[in-house]
Amino acid sequence: MPFVRCNDINLYYEIHGQGTPLLFLNGLSSDIAQRTPFIDAAKKGLKIIIPDIRGAGLTDKPHNAYSIAQFTRDAYELVGNLSFKKINVMGFSMGGLVAINFTVDHPELVDKLILVSTKPSWSKPFGCSDEAMRIFHSTDISDALLKDLFHLIYGSRYRKLVSAEEYVRKRMADPNPQPIHGYLNQLNACEKFDMLEKVKTIRKPTLIIAGKEDHFISPENSYWMHDHIADSKLIEYDGVGHLPVDECPERLAKDVINFLS
Repeated sequence: MPFVRCNDINLYYEIHGQGTPLLFLNGLSSDIAQRTPFIDAAKKGLKIIIPDIRGAGLTDKPHNAYSIAQFTRDAYELVGNLSFKKINVMGFSMGGLVAINFTVDHPELVDKLILVSTKPSWSKPFGCSDEAMRIFHSTDISDALLKDLFHLIYGSRYRKLVSAEEYVRKRMADPNPQPIHGYLNQLNACEKFDMLEKVKTIRKPTLIIAGKEDHFISPENSYWMHDHIADSKLIEYDGVGHLPVDECPERLAKDVINFLS
């Protein structure tokens, strides 16, 4: 298994495919295994470098507080250890916060930026709903909570194909569940992050992707970023919620490959 020492942790990562290099930064409570549909679609045209972010997956999960700056340093160390001089960066949800910070801190390394279902600050420009905050601050994992989460994060098209019961069974059968302290440390890192002003300084070609039915991170945040990142393109997906990586991985991969080529 490929691990690399990044700062104070052992960070697990995988590389899939050949071609244009793309660093994929995952979402809150997500690990590499959950991104298999997107990886399988995108590796046909890209070399995907995907780490398990601190606190999730096979990467170390220290008990001390985390931060987006810390996640960024981990990603920077990974890119350096793999000897990339230039790389494209794609951030999904929480990973988008890291991708924004990485691009602002290390513009010399970034060729193009892709932001999926994300925003430049946890509470701004458009905050999460009370229902979303209730669910994301709940640590008593139950069938009822996971069903609420399912309806919050997925769009109508996906919910016609997959039932809430199927989703719950899959989540409950996870062979490598995230520990509560890892989840809360990641969540706290997100809530303290604010790059609302610095995101306006990004001068990299940027692709912004939003599901029109994202009830967790409102697509209004994507519209705002599109207005404030000079060289940006916005793509919206009808009937899709917070997880295009699950809901339409083939279409997402095609749009990413087209943008990078």
